[in-house]
Amino acid sequence: MAGSAAAYFSPTLQRLKEEEDAGLPTTRYATPGAACTDCPASIWYADKEGDLRCYCTILHTTTWDGKRAPITHCDGREQELAAIGGR
Repeated sequence: MAGSAAAYFSPTLQRLKEEEDAGLPTTRYATPGAACTDCPASIWYADKEGDLRCYCTILHTTTWDGKRAPITHCDGREQELAAIGGR
């Protein structure tokens, strides 16, 4: 289970991390350990105001917005990782 997480990481979160590493100012970040950060069913997006959110294509709801506790374990994540891994 944990080993499969390396197969995917949100491209949006990766770009934000690269901007931060380059010294560009950013207040956008995802909670470390949130299951959505490496879930292929998640859609991460940021608006002009700098608000970062995650929409889940399985649960059909916003699953991360920085205001509530993150989801740390999710069967949908595991199913999607297995699907892209060919298992």
